[in-house]
Amino acid sequence: MWAVGALLACFFAFMPNGSAQTINFEISSLTCDVRVLTDGSITIRYAIEMHYIDGTEPAITEYDVGMPKDGFTINSCTDNVGNPISHQRASPEYCACGETVYQNIPKGQTGLLILEASVPEMVYLDSVNPDRVAIEFIPAWWDAGQVRYLTLRMYIPCSVDSNVYVSTESGYNSPTSKSLSGSTTVISWTKSSLSTAEKYKVAVFFPKSSVTHYVNTKPTNPNLQNTNRDTSSDLDFGTGACASYACCFGFFVIAFIFAMIGTILNKMFGFRRRTYTSPYFAPYGGFARGNIGGFRLGGGSSGFSGGFRGGGGRSCACACAGGGVR
Repeated sequence: MWAVGALLACFFAFMPNGSAQTINFEISSLTCDVRVLTDGSITIRYAIEMHYIDGTEPAITEYDVGMPKDGFTINSCTDNVGNPISHQRASPEYCACGETVYQNIPKGQTGLLILEASVPEMVYLDSVNPDRVAIEFIPAWWDAGQVRYLTLRMYIPCSVDSNVYVSTESGYNSPTSKSLSGSTTVISWTKSSLSTAEKYKVAVFFPKSSVTHYVNTKPTNPNLQNTNRDTSSDLDFGTGACASYACCFGFFVIAFIFAMIGTILNKMFGFRRRTYTSPYFAPYGGFARGNIGGFRLGGGSSGFSGGFRGGGGRSCACACAGGGVR
């Protein structure tokens, strides 16, 4: 019996302290306005309606909004009535390049975020035509959440709309409309029911004379390069927790085999277990019971699922510019 007690103690000692949280959400509406400035920088204005459908947590308490490159500045972050929302730089564990916003969205409800940012050196020289510059952009996406309706508008500082070319090549999306507003060309894209984690990429080319500054090579989006991010939480369960159970089960099997070998040797060669009378030294009473009592089962996950921090773990939902919901 002492062997069985020791095995049980080891099993509970290595058992993970809870399953990963599950958060089912969607982006009811995503509106993104990108204004290209003559110094080659852009301003981004996001209006994000996030709906918490259901899940194990009572509320979404924070999530990430990604940015297309480093060096960005958050100009404002508010709710639908102008109340400021706390924010800080996102952890690289969840979002390679972006901002974490702390907005409470109870289960079954929708929260509206208005976020404005400035990003430098987004305009780059066209590698084919040296008289043109370009900008490539992907609105925010979420690995575990679907965008129901997307509106993207881009404002180009060019007063001749025929000189503004929108790429329709493979991998790029065609615009819904293009018009002139004063000295600015306005291009719009709309789409309903994007697929989960869809990266809606667009590219616009315009005369180099429209800007006073540009970079020679296309900027790299750190979130597109972020291949090491843990996306296990995009499932209904964390693979980290599953891996912990698998390791625990394997350890239990190995320990059981050794215990059986010991039992067989005991019967073959007549080994006898020494009898202890002191409860302090009892192999089962002191060791196993004390260790089982020291481990609390349940609770939050061990950080294997994440993105939504609603209490114990990640449930990542990365955005274009990276992102997660917790």
